[in-house]
Amino acid sequence: MKPLPDGGLDPYEMVGETFTVGGEVLLWSESENQVLVAVDEDGPDGARDGKVDHVFSVRVSQPLGDSFRFRDSSAVIREQGPQLTIVLPSQGQVFRFLLGGARNLASSPDEDELTVRTFRSGVGIQRYSDSALHQIDLEVIAERGASALSEGAEKSLTDFTQPVDSGGSSSCQSSCSISVNSCPGGSCSVSCTSGYCAKCDCIIQTFPDCRCGYK
Repeated sequence: MKPLPDGGLDPYEMVGETFTVGGEVLLWSESENQVLVAVDEDGPDGARDGKVDHVFSVRVSQPLGDSFRFRDSSAVIREQGPQLTIVLPSQGQVFRFLLGGARNLASSPDEDELTVRTFRSGVGIQRYSDSALHQIDLEVIAERGASALSEGAEKSLTDFTQPVDSGGSSSCQSSCSISVNSCPGGSCSVSCTSGYCAKCDCIIQTFPDCRCGYK
């Protein structure tokens, strides 16, 4: 799990270590202000089990425009502080999401000759990696979308289709994370733009919950 900076840092300057994952990816616009990404991660030997290992949720303050849906069996995702990049080589596409006024980090060689779509009005970037998600087949999400995420076995996680939480933390941080060491159901992280507070909890001491809340 990628360590995130503690409170008091400007999210536009927050870079830190890059979390990188490769595998089969489903990426779609869930609404005009939200993009969801489900990942079946490559195993140590390159094999996959068809289950969801990670989910990324990105919320933007400006409408995304036309709806979209992509699937790529050789995708690469990089999360680095206020920037999330999804490389879809078989689709010829790169999606890049930036929180607020975050600077655009340097591109990687695997992005060369691909069409880059950049969204600069990000409110929050969430990542979940947990046991409840891993009970869900990627094919089920391909058929049913976000409803399959919210109906996962023993699901007590954030409803991925809900808006940004209305309550901010008393100690406002731009980012936070929870690891399996403190939350046995899995791990999560969240980075939030200026004007929002990052909130991380372990629901009923089992399920990770990371989200942005208004100050």
